[in-house]
Amino acid sequence: MIAVAQTSPERAWWLRALLVLQAPSAVFAALRKKDERDRDARAEPLVAIGMLAGIASVLWSEPAGSFLDDPGGGVTTVAAWAVFGGAIYGAAVIWAGGLLLHLAVRRLGSLGSYQRARHVIGFSLVPLALSLFAIWPVRLVIYGDDVFRAGGADAGATGAGGTGATVVIGCPPRVAPRPPSRPAGWSGRRTPRCRVSVP
Repeated sequence: MIAVAQTSPERAWWLRALLVLQAPSAVFAALRKKDERDRDARAEPLVAIGMLAGIASVLWSEPAGSFLDDPGGGVTTVAAWAVFGGAIYGAAVIWAGGLLLHLAVRRLGSLGSYQRARHVIGFSLVPLALSLFAIWPVRLVIYGDDVFRAGGADAGATGAGGTGATVVIGCPPRVAPRPPSRPAGWSGRRTPRCRVSVP
């Protein structure tokens, strides 16, 4: 993370988008920075993550598993539907999810902003966005367009709901232990039992 800190804010946040799986604590801690340029530098990575996670969510949805059953459907139509629907879904998750997170942590005593809550939600979507490159190419190579047909070759592997893998989003793999004093950025009204990513 030292090399990341020494580069430009824009490049640093693109690198952090990749490092969040390896060093989540350091990445989420960097969200505490209040520098305006640093906050603006997160915009492009967050848009990309939201877009990719939205596309992945749409492709994992149940309707996607039977999209090509419609005679008017085609691979091009699936791609256009996934990109358009994914963009809307990704934006909705980041904005609405950020609002819910912000309201929840404010009740717990957080002094963090709504913008920071949105950014936490956005970077938490990296595992889902990664599934678009780590899982979907393998599924398409093995099953072809059957992944978009009901009862296709992938039916036994995906099971009900048309999902062949479970992507867990939320707590990073390494959860920081509870600090001896209340976390920085939290009021004295309530201190949560474990550290959350919105100080």
